[in-house]
Amino acid sequence: MFGFILALGGAYTQDLPSFSLKFVSDPFNEGIGVVIPTYEQNSFLVILSSGRLLRAIDDGKKIGLTQFGFSKLLESQSFVKQICTFDGGYALLPERPPLYWTKAFEGEAEQIPISWERYATGEVACAPDILVAEVRESGWFRKVNKLGATWEKIEFPESSEGYAEKLLASNQSGFLFYGEYGFAMTKNLEKWQFVKYPPRLSVDKAAGLDPKSIAWSSNALVIALGGELWSYRISGDNGVWQKTESGWESISLVSARDNPEQFVAIASPNIVLISSDGYKWRPVKVDSSNRLGVAFSKSGILVYDESAILRIQQERPELIYGLWGLSNLVSTAFGGNTFVVTTQADGIFTSSDGMIWRTISVPLERGEGFGPSRVKFVSGKFFTFGSYSNYWVSTDGLKWQKFSLNTREGLQEIVFLNGQYLLYGSWGSVWKSKDGIKWSPALLGARPGLFGSPIERVVYGNNTFVAVGEMGLNISKDGVKWAQIQVPGNPRFRSIAFGNGVFVVVGDQGIAFFSKDGRNWRKAASLTSEDFLDVSFADGVFVAVGRRGVVRVSQNGETWRPIQITCVGCSVGDLFSVSYGKGSWVIAGRVNSIGIGIWHSQGVK
Repeated sequence: MFGFILALGGAYTQDLPSFSLKFVSDPFNEGIGVVIPTYEQNSFLVILSSGRLLRAIDDGKKIGLTQFGFSKLLESQSFVKQICTFDGGYALLPERPPLYWTKAFEGEAEQIPISWERYATGEVACAPDILVAEVRESGWFRKVNKLGATWEKIEFPESSEGYAEKLLASNQSGFLFYGEYGFAMTKNLEKWQFVKYPPRLSVDKAAGLDPKSIAWSSNALVIALGGELWSYRISGDNGVWQKTESGWESISLVSARDNPEQFVAIASPNIVLISSDGYKWRPVKVDSSNRLGVAFSKSGILVYDESAILRIQQERPELIYGLWGLSNLVSTAFGGNTFVVTTQADGIFTSSDGMIWRTISVPLERGEGFGPSRVKFVSGKFFTFGSYSNYWVSTDGLKWQKFSLNTREGLQEIVFLNGQYLLYGSWGSVWKSKDGIKWSPALLGARPGLFGSPIERVVYGNNTFVAVGEMGLNISKDGVKWAQIQVPGNPRFRSIAFGNGVFVVVGDQGIAFFSKDGRNWRKAASLTSEDFLDVSFADGVFVAVGRRGVVRVSQNGETWRPIQITCVGCSVGDLFSVSYGKGSWVIAGRVNSIGIGIWHSQGVK
């Protein structure tokens, strides 16, 4: 029997509807950078942390994700920040010029020419079918509405003086400028609406406003000032600012759309505020320890962090893309008389007995992405991988040193055999090393966007490497060149183990297969339909763990039996990882959807 040892996690806000960003299948093994509406009612764009672009089609029931190249944009490493319909296609505005245009989200994007390239350009923004750019050197604004057309100087009406001096932001409702007296809003640069600043705001403070802290529709303007929301009704006759929400520690993000009119704000700690008019707000709790972002799709509000996207549709949450939920991927390994548990948000935990744990900090630069995730003990060293090409190494689990590989691939797996380490990347590349520090390429993978992650977990046995990944089962003699093995039904495998002369693979919907040679596989009866997330072999048995607290054990990989794990005063969630050492098994996973749980047992036979 497993007993619950440790639970960690953020505070839970009572009496609010609460939606969790939970673990689901990871189609690209990369963190989420930003989600951007495309102004098509049925689609939006997902930009991953690597810069890869995914187009999401929302038919109101399900989300379909497709990826596309735009290699020039990827090579520039300038992430797209805004998209608008433009001249029969789409204008893509990266963080810095050049600008791009595409007829559809496929093939290559064309550069949008700028006719005053001798000047340094300032902010560029777009609304449907029009681009506006600020020319820093002259202080002028220019506009264009056709590919190849000349950028024209914008002539502002006299009434805009003191309001339309600097460009602040844009969205599907038009452009927002600010000046000495207040804001100027316009849909098409022809009709203008002028609004004086609310209390607590001046031109100096407006200049420091984050564009993400202000949003507007055709009818209302909303600004986040500290922990307050101020709203101004554009249509109607009230014409005054009202403080409509306050008392939060901070409000960092506001977003809006028309048709239907809807406003969303993010308050700390991770409260989503939803309004249909900018005045009356409804709070919703989203369980995530990361900074949240918001966007809109055809059928709902999109709330996302670095690891998952949640769609809120008529108060019903639905996960549509995710990596490892709450950003706290939990993994465990044993080596050198030490257990190590890694999490992305709560740090690294170590224990000499699996029962008493201490927290360890690791070098992590601010803003660089995820911290340590999966951990593995290989040839006397612990290795754990973070976002991008970062990895950490430790000989004792206490002192960690950070390294980076010169690649944009995510790092997935590491093994050691015949005096060398083999390191596997998310695009199929393989690197080799004698010391685990200095690497040379053994095999270069495909360009991003062509294939899934071929190698996610690797074991060696019976003179054969066997691996599982998004592309299924693979077999190799040297760990570098792989051949795919077909398994009936093409199941999605998550983990693999070798023991007692048998390979065992487990995956979604309780799938378990076993094989003696890695080529011929038979299906086992696992007695569950829950997804398996990890499997390990030690002490003469295989132990597989998965969602909703499922644990199964087997001595031969063919016949499995359930094991019950308990959590006094709490509920057992998804179990991510299992390891064995010093006569004890350790399982790491979730409790109460928001905490990390570690279970310990001396034997499972």
